[in-house]
Amino acid sequence: MQRTWNYIFYSTWKLHNRASDILTAPILYLITKVPLFRENWKKGEKEYNKFIKSRNLGFNVSLSFSWMLTTTSILYSILFLYVCYFFQIEVGENVHYYFIAVVALSILTNELLLWRNDIYLKYFDEFDRTNKKSLIYLPAVLFHLGVIVFAVLSIYWTVGFSL
Repeated sequence: MQRTWNYIFYSTWKLHNRASDILTAPILYLITKVPLFRENWKKGEKEYNKFIKSRNLGFNVSLSFSWMLTTTSILYSILFLYVCYFFQIEVGENVHYYFIAVVALSILTNELLLWRNDIYLKYFDEFDRTNKKSLIYLPAVLFHLGVIVFAVLSIYWTVGFSL
């Protein structure tokens, strides 16, 4: 479970790195056309990459952590939805207790599988040596989109939509 969760996290991180490259390419193209900015960009490129793509405290790692936390929260919300639906539990005024439970379980799951003792760094090194470059983005896209689609379908199957 831990290896699979870290592979999805690694795939999400690689996807964010690639997306940031694609999104910043037009801006960098324009910036490097101006001589003053071109010289400063050559100096600042290393710092930019360290800030954005660093495995330890980079922006994309933080963004990937938040995506994993959000996806985990959605999964636990679906679980609580099905438990309440099948056991006919009326949530009513106690919804904040369920919210606290979902957030706590999501943080605990990611703490145990990703964050504790920087486990993900060990797996990142392993996946860098063994990854298949052409398929690296597919697990992240399928996992996150699959969870979102399953959440929407679960709401439809249990509560329903009234349009």
